Amino acid sequence: MNIDLKQRPNSSTEKETLPSSVPVPAPSSSVSQRKLAVELPTPRRIYTTGSTVTGIVRLGTKDHESIEQIQVSLVCTVRSIYYQYYGSNVHDYRRETINLFHRDQTLWSRAPGDTSFPPADLPFSIAIPEVGNDTKGNDPNAPLPPSFEAGGRSEWHGTPIGYVKYRVKACVKRKGTFKFKERAFQPFIFLPPSSAPPLLPPIPESISYESLDTLGNLWQVYTSTSKIRHGIFSFTPPAQALTTLWLPDVPSFPRLTQIPFFLSLTIQSNPGKARSSPPKDIPEPKLDKASLHVRRNVRVCAKNGVQEHAKTFDKQPTDNFLDGLTFQESDWSLKTASGSGEAFWQKGYMWRGLWTFKLPPNFMNRQLQVKYTLVAEIPIKGIGNDAKVVSRDLDISSGIIRGDNAGNFFLHEMIGEDFPPDYFDDKDGDEEDDHDDKA
Repeated sequence: MNIDLKQRPNSSTEKETLPSSVPVPAPSSSVSQRKLAVELPTPRRIYTTGSTVTGIVRLGTKDHESIEQIQVSLVCTVRSIYYQYYGSNVHDYRRETINLFHRDQTLWSRAPGDTSFPPADLPFSIAIPEVGNDTKGNDPNAPLPPSFEAGGRSEWHGTPIGYVKYRVKACVKRKGTFKFKERAFQPFIFLPPSSAPPLLPPIPESISYESLDTLGNLWQVYTSTSKIRHGIFSFTPPAQALTTLWLPDVPSFPRLTQIPFFLSLTIQSNPGKARSSPPKDIPEPKLDKASLHVRRNVRVCAKNGVQEHAKTFDKQPTDNFLDGLTFQESDWSLKTASGSGEAFWQKGYMWRGLWTFKLPPNFMNRQLQVKYTLVAEIPIKGIGNDAKVVSRDLDISSGIIRGDNAGNFFLHEMIGEDFPPDYFDDKDGDEEDDHDDKA
C-alpha cells in the first residue's frame, strides 16, 4: 500500500501521518458491500479543531482490477443561497459556495506495471486544521464555523438557505478513456472549541415574585412594557403589562448546559384615585399559553445578494422552556406611584426554571451570520394585548474545552444525537459536481 499526502493550497500546511493501527468498524449492514463506502468508528461523534478523523474506506466487491488510485479527502464546505420570489416563482436565485479546507490523502495508487489489487479495507487518519482559507474573501485564516444547516427538509417548507458541512470523501479513480471516478461521502459534526465554562449564579433556594428585585447584579435583566386594552377601539387602556426576563450575566452560554432563568409578568392598573378593591375590568392573562422559545436569525450573503430569515423553534412542546413549569402568583396589592403620589393596583406572576441550548453555536463569516435570542410571550385576553420580551443576542459556545498545549481535548467525544437528520444526510452529493467553486 502506498501512502501519499497532499495539501490543497487553501488549507493549513501541517503534515499528516497515518497511524500504524486504526480501529476498524464492522461493516454497516445498511450499506451494500458492492458499493464504495466511508465508515467512521462513531458516526455521530462531535469533532473539533485539531481532532483527528479516523475511519475506513471500504471498496466493496466491484471490479478492483481497473483501480488506478484511491484517495480520501476531508472537506469543509460553506454554502449560502439568496432568492427572491415573484408570485410563486423564484425570479432571482444566487448561490455561493466555497471550501474552507480540502485535505487530500492518497491511500493507494498503482505503480507502472503493477498488477496487484488494493486491499478491500483501507484505513485513513486526517487531522482537522486550525483555520480555513476563504479564497473569495481573501482571508487565509478564516475561523472554522460549526456544522450548520438552515432551510433543510426539517425546517420551513424545505427552501434551502445555507449550510456548513464537514465531510469525508472517498474517491476511486479507474483506468479508461473517461477516467471514471467512483465517490462516497460520510458527513460528520464539527463544533469549534470554547473557553472554560462561566460560573453561573446560584439559584435562591426560596424566592417569590415580591423578592425578584433582590437577585442582584449577577443577572442580566430584560424588560418591556405594553398596554392592555378592552378592545381595538378602547383609547384609554385600563392597565399595562410589564414583562421581565432574568438571565445569568455571563459572557457566553455553553451548549447542553442547564441555564437558570426567571420570567415575570406584572399587571398594573392606571394610576388614579385609590380604590378600595382591585379593578375587575382588566383582561386576564392566558397563563397556560405562556412561552419561552429560542429564535434564530440568519443573515445570508450570496454574490452581493443579502437577506435575513427568522425562525422560532416552537414545533415541539419541549421547545417551550416553560412547559411543565408551575407559575407563582401574587395577590393584588395597592401601590403608590412615585412622583405623582397616585395609587394603582398591581398583581404579579413568576416562572423559574432551567433552559438548555441544543442548536449549533452562533457564528459569523462572509456568507452566513447566525444569531439567537430568547423570546418570552404571554397572551392576554383581547386583541393586541400580548405581553412580550426579547433578550439580547446570545453568545453560545460549543462547550468543548481545548485542554493542554499537546492538543488534547475535554468533552470532544460527545455524540451529536441532538442534531437533526439533515446534518448527517449528504443529499447534495459531491462538491465537485454540486458546488460552484472548488477551492
